[in-house]
Amino acid sequence: FGYENDDWKKFLDYLRQNPNHKDATVELYGKMGFSARKGNKIKNELLDKGLITIREEKNQKGWKKIIKPV
Repeated sequence: FGYENDDWKKFLDYLRQNPNHKDATVELYGKMGFSARKGNKIKNELLDKGLITIREEKNQKGWKKIIKPV
């Protein structure tokens, strides 16, 4: 599979190497080294391509979005 750019590869590689992560989106972006703005841009591009899924989990504070590779 050819990645469109290195950021996509970094994002997907991190998700595949950490399949059981429970980090919310902003926490996840920080661990990957992306700002919230850049992380959201990459997430939306990968979501549009069908390469990731987002599962929402309810907790005491509200809803938490968990990003997983397809």
